[in-house]
Amino acid sequence: MDSDQKTSAGSWPHRLAVTIWTGLLLGSWLLASRAAAGALGSPLAPAVALFVTATTGAIGLLAAVIHRHIVTRPAASTTPLVITLSLAPALITGVILVDLSRSEALVGLLAVMLCIVIMVLWSESTGRDSRPARETETGTAGTTGLLDWPQSTTSRPPDESDVPPAKLSQEFQRQRDSTGDRLEGQITIEWQPGQQQQSVHVPFVPAFRDVPEVSCSCDQQGHDPSVRARVAEIRRFGARVELKCSTAPGPISTKIDFVAMLETSSRQAA
Repeated sequence: MDSDQKTSAGSWPHRLAVTIWTGLLLGSWLLASRAAAGALGSPLAPAVALFVTATTGAIGLLAAVIHRHIVTRPAASTTPLVITLSLAPALITGVILVDLSRSEALVGLLAVMLCIVIMVLWSESTGRDSRPARETETGTAGTTGLLDWPQSTTSRPPDESDVPPAKLSQEFQRQRDSTGDRLEGQITIEWQPGQQQQSVHVPFVPAFRDVPEVSCSCDQQGHDPSVRARVAEIRRFGARVELKCSTAPGPISTKIDFVAMLETSSRQAA
């Protein structure tokens, strides 16, 4: 499979989030160095100090939200890092500006820190829960109208017909240009005697930036009319093709023409 390793233009949100975190950390460290050198003027009023601290935390939280939206499946292992990057600048700023000798100011600072942690945890958990569901919904919508195939609303338990293909080969070509990202090729599957249903996974390497439009059809040359194919599931990283045969075939092979296409934003808008 051929692939173009060009840098994706969609990485700018990631750079924006990293830039925000870096700027906040540099600003807080600069503030800490000036405080250590005694260069700061008179202390701020508690309300003003807490407002500056909360604003710093809100900007860090904005970076966390941007990071969550660009990650397909936020892993739980990245949550401590996101919390640290979002909390550290606000904590440094608060410790320097807030008069910790006053109990009400200390309670206010702790409340601001707690709110930041809770909001980051909520943002990360929302990203892990909602993004796979949104991909599944988008992938299902992309298959509408491709084939006249009845959709079942209930899951069917596996049976003896859902065995792996006796022989499977996949030949694909990947093309990327100004019009979009296109993957096309052919799948060859052999049927076992008496088998009436098969399921094949087609991986997308590298994954598409978004859920592509996918279509498949049986190759007309030497095609058995009793065999039907449909796209059962689409994700950014792959698709699942289901084949059914109305009769119990012997040891025959079926060729499937497969196309996955993701157009550029300008062509989709047009």
